[in-house]
Amino acid sequence: MSDTRKSAISRRTLLIGASAVAAPSIWTSARAQTKRLIVRTPGGPTAEAMKKAYYEPFQAATGIEIVPATSNNEPVSQIKAIVESKSKTWDMAASLSRAAIRQLLKDGDFLLKHGLENEAVVKEIPASFRNEYAIGHGVYATPLTYRKDKFKEPPKNWKDFFDVKTFPGRRAMRKNPVDTLEIALFADGVAPKDLYPLDVDRAFKSLDRIKPHVAHWWTSPVQAIQLITNGEVDMVPVWSNFPTAAAEQGAPLALAWQNNIWGTDMFTILKGTDNFETCRQFILFCLQGERQAAVGRQVAIAPTNPNAFKFISPERATVLATNPPYQATGIEINDEFWAANRDAIADRFNKWLLS
Repeated sequence: MSDTRKSAISRRTLLIGASAVAAPSIWTSARAQTKRLIVRTPGGPTAEAMKKAYYEPFQAATGIEIVPATSNNEPVSQIKAIVESKSKTWDMAASLSRAAIRQLLKDGDFLLKHGLENEAVVKEIPASFRNEYAIGHGVYATPLTYRKDKFKEPPKNWKDFFDVKTFPGRRAMRKNPVDTLEIALFADGVAPKDLYPLDVDRAFKSLDRIKPHVAHWWTSPVQAIQLITNGEVDMVPVWSNFPTAAAEQGAPLALAWQNNIWGTDMFTILKGTDNFETCRQFILFCLQGERQAAVGRQVAIAPTNPNAFKFISPERATVLATNPPYQATGIEINDEFWAANRDAIADRFNKWLLS
């Protein structure tokens, strides 16, 4: 879209003005607190996209440097250690899952309430993407990835993935019950509204049907993409940002989004930080639709602010999980169910794999 090509100077001018109007007291106190903010990030292409869309523009606008600290995928133990030791190693975390947030709140007093509910830009974020301790800044999803050069009529959903007669070919699946059991139930005809709590027995019966046709059980998304781009498999459920990146490099991959399974990457502030107001201002800056769009144009992490789609081309929207048609048939991973049942189901799943 033409308005996404405005100069960087005009962008910053608009952003500074918008932020100042939205939260002048936060803006002023944030400037007074610090010239540096340490933010936990996940690393990889997503972190690089966040650097360009969030960190560098924020520093240009405020003079405050964002220092990314790469960590494990779900750094619950690290956050506990930082808060308990009062080391203040990180001020806040980005790209934390709802499950990690829930675990930290359950286990103790490790996070601060952000107090941003009444800010205009926060009200733009649907309530399903936020709570009093965390606000979502991105959405990832698991659709079905398939090779375009292998099917005259492409698979459209998880039933097709399990239909080896109509859609012959080699499959791979995630070596983890999370997502995998949901997929098995969708393939068996369960509607999204009836998915949780998972019917575990029914899910394993469904998996029994596909198991002989699964050539590989992947343990990392990089492995999954290698399998399908190398032609070792023809279909695989995997997080959408990975096949999207591969397709941009020329791999013959496409995505089927019906009943995609999605989750939220969230901002949260660690207890003990000396830079609470700066954290709040940084979060407000990143939640703006134009900032989130700048991430989504680089990697297939979808915005939580619907206004971001004003700055994203219709073509690019087709690879983003919060595209309205995809949200209509998708479902959020139920972290509450998995928190209560993960260990028992994982034990059963691992034994099932060996049987």
